[in-house]
Amino acid sequence: MKKIKGLIKRIMPEKFLGIIKRILYKGSKLMDHYMPKRIKYRGVVKLSSYDSVFPDFEMAIQRLRFGPLAYLLAYGGQLSVERYVEGVRRGILPFFTDKDPYLWWIADKRCIVPLEAVKIDRAVKNIFKKHIMDITVDQAYDSVLMGCRDSHEGYVWLTDERMGLYRELFAAGYSHSIEVWQDGDLVGGLIGYNEGRYFLIETKYGSISNASKYAFAAICIRLKESGYSICDCGHWPTTHLERLGAKVIEYQEFFEVLDDEVMHQCPVDDWEKLFENWDSEEAYLAYYESYKKK
Repeated sequence: MKKIKGLIKRIMPEKFLGIIKRILYKGSKLMDHYMPKRIKYRGVVKLSSYDSVFPDFEMAIQRLRFGPLAYLLAYGGQLSVERYVEGVRRGILPFFTDKDPYLWWIADKRCIVPLEAVKIDRAVKNIFKKHIMDITVDQAYDSVLMGCRDSHEGYVWLTDERMGLYRELFAAGYSHSIEVWQDGDLVGGLIGYNEGRYFLIETKYGSISNASKYAFAAICIRLKESGYSICDCGHWPTTHLERLGAKVIEYQEFFEVLDDEVMHQCPVDDWEKLFENWDSEEAYLAYYESYKKK
């Protein structure tokens, strides 16, 4: 196969080869869009609108992938708080666009951040030490949610239905917003899911440089201070997350940690007061000293 590909590259002009690739790519997208669900999702479990039980991990269809690691486990059902919470407890997350049914994914590996190993670069370190930005929790949830959607052109998975679910999760006490402010203006933040001592970072944004990285580093340090051990980053590891200290672990190891963490009582009594009277410089220096000892 490699020899054939090499021969094609030698005899066909690169420009013409690029045109063929684009035509094939567009054709595959059209087929994917118009292909009937009974063919596209053949072999995938279709969930009932009333039953909240997910199939076993082994029933995931590996030919249908989200990113490099996640496989399609099921489709359909309902997008409710109860269904979402049950999914998260089993390592299952929904990702879909406006044109898809609800798609539920699971991975044989997971991207997590051990909170004792968060990496903080020089620019973010200066924000901590010079008090350049302020941070709050649950003071501007909807604004952060809208910021995450509007600041990323490719965030087609943040559909109106998904946004509605996040608002319901917030009202139910599962979802929280971490807001970053500068001179009184909201400049970034993140949305996270919490249950027990488990925290999942779902989406983040920054309208100025380093605002989202500061939100990430600050919540990781503050959670570590509160007794948490990991932050979950979901199914899809990226180079950016690896620079922040993320690593990939096997599903079984992740599930054992997840199962233990959600069973603990949440150490945070009042999320809105999580950063009240919190000195970012002192917190950073204390974290840095503990990090050096590792």
